[in-house]
Amino acid sequence: MQPIGNKKNYRSGKISCLPIYQFQGVDHATEKTLNRHLGVIPIRDFKHSMKAINFAYFKLRIMQKFIVAILLSLPLLGHAQIHINESKEAIKNTIEQLKSYNPASTFTIAETDSSLNVVQQDADNQRIEKNFSFDKNGKCQNEFILYTCQNCYAKTLQTILSKTSYKWKKINENQYISRFEDKLMLELPSEKDVYKIYIIRANWNKIIYDMITGQ
Repeated sequence: MQPIGNKKNYRSGKISCLPIYQFQGVDHATEKTLNRHLGVIPIRDFKHSMKAINFAYFKLRIMQKFIVAILLSLPLLGHAQIHINESKEAIKNTIEQLKSYNPASTFTIAETDSSLNVVQQDADNQRIEKNFSFDKNGKCQNEFILYTCQNCYAKTLQTILSKTSYKWKKINENQYISRFEDKLMLELPSEKDVYKIYIIRANWNKIIYDMITGQ
């Protein structure tokens, strides 16, 4: 029987009084019986326990990183969501959720029968302004987003264009169109240092759409 070391308490960093032994020339069942009577920890069981602890700790760290990434992305996802064809009430509900994700920001909301204007300003005076216009049925037909933050603008644009369901096609330096079924056009500014995104519900037919896409 050879002493290997002491059982380390990984939560407190202290060394416990239980020694760890490895018995030479005995099978695992006999070793467990001897250790039980002697009040010590079998080295095999200790190694298995450490493997389980290490694996559980690794999974916990991965989950923590995942949760942090989700929480950080929630404010961005609120602005990157396309609201075309949504009702004013649905958009206002989304804005309320966005406010809960950004408690340090102030929101100013103004509306008419056919429009909704939302201005978000954070503690650093960075502004995001969103304007929505609605058709006679109360559905959003145009969406305009203006940024004072270049990084915010770039991240939102990247998130919108990465949504594969729309199958965005770039038709020139400043315009993208979705697949025919969604009937969306996205316009970007041609001016330098202007950070805005304009999303339009297009009422084109298949012939016009094919002409635009060159099909």
